[in-house]
Amino acid sequence: ECGSNNQGMISFNGETMIPFEYSSLEEIRHEGVFYAIKDIADERKAQIVDLNGKIILDDVYLDQWGPMDQLRYGLIEKRENGKNYYYNTFGENIFPNFERVRYTKDGNFIEIYKNGKNGVADPNGNIIISPIFDFCIIYESCDLIMARLGNKYGLFDQQGICLTNFEYDDINDISDKLISIVNTIKQNKR
Repeated sequence: ECGSNNQGMISFNGETMIPFEYSSLEEIRHEGVFYAIKDIADERKAQIVDLNGKIILDDVYLDQWGPMDQLRYGLIEKRENGKNYYYNTFGENIFPNFERVRYTKDGNFIEIYKNGKNGVADPNGNIIISPIFDFCIIYESCDLIMARLGNKYGLFDQQGICLTNFEYDDINDISDKLISIVNTIKQNKR
């Protein structure tokens, strides 16, 4: 029979702050808030707990790879009744009506999805580009956001100001500061 180690936290004077009932504890953004996994029989559950052991959120979403990419920026995903909800480290629902929310690789933007459409928000949850586009690609290296509407593309700056009309056939990044715009010109045949 194998034993298991439970993690918790005690203060310097020996008081239990977080009970020793978790299989792992990961601090979120150095805010004194922890992603805590609890193994119960054959089930794994995740909770968000503070330094006093108070449960901020229960039954937090666990996936195969773990939620640490989102948690690194303080975004907590929870599934209830087949829907995803997104909370901050205070337990406040910050994206109540979105199907999916994902931070970009460097954490400067959040991709938001609603009714099968894509948009962009800032790390505070303020919407920069409404989720009305077929998809958006954030070119962080050149401070631009490309969006597709129907079969045409346009560009926004990082504040959400539209820089072009939606008249281009394709837009791609080439390097850190270059963008390639494709516009097919149709000629009339006689």
